[in-house]
Amino acid sequence: MYRYPTNSLERALMSLELIARRPGGLTHTEISQMLAIPKSSCSYILGQLERHHYLIRDKDTGRYEVGLKLVGLAHGVREDSKVSKTLAPLLRKFVEETGLTVAVGVLRQGNVVLIENVDSARFTRVKLSVGMELSYYSMAVGKLLVAVLPKRAIDEIIDRYGLSTGIETTLNSKTNLL
Repeated sequence: MYRYPTNSLERALMSLELIARRPGGLTHTEISQMLAIPKSSCSYILGQLERHHYLIRDKDTGRYEVGLKLVGLAHGVREDSKVSKTLAPLLRKFVEETGLTVAVGVLRQGNVVLIENVDSARFTRVKLSVGMELSYYSMAVGKLLVAVLPKRAIDEIIDRYGLSTGIETTLNSKTNLL
């Protein structure tokens, strides 16, 4: 049975849970309605969570999404997780066999957030670490994540987040990316 939150801590935690479960995030009004709490209370809680980087607010849509601070917290328990225990040995084996650095990430607002990586002793150019956030077009894992999306979604990402000319080898045109 669902129970509505009765204090600020419960409201904050339930807000995080609701937002984390909703791809694309939620608006202030949606959260307030879902939790059946006053908009002023919701505003205060969301503001504090955003200020401390637990949430990020999309300025164009007003939607709140999970922030990278939570990725950092998750990193603290990563070593004990089944995903890490399963994925890390496979990634290490891949690195041993190929000599290449390997990274696993998720696409988030035009960036890739790394959730696991194993560096190669031979080819590491940039030190990668879990929780690191990089532009989708600046690393292979980001290009792969975008490549499997429908064309419409790719166009939206490029239109919204653009293509920078960060360094000489960074893709800086839609034609080169696709």
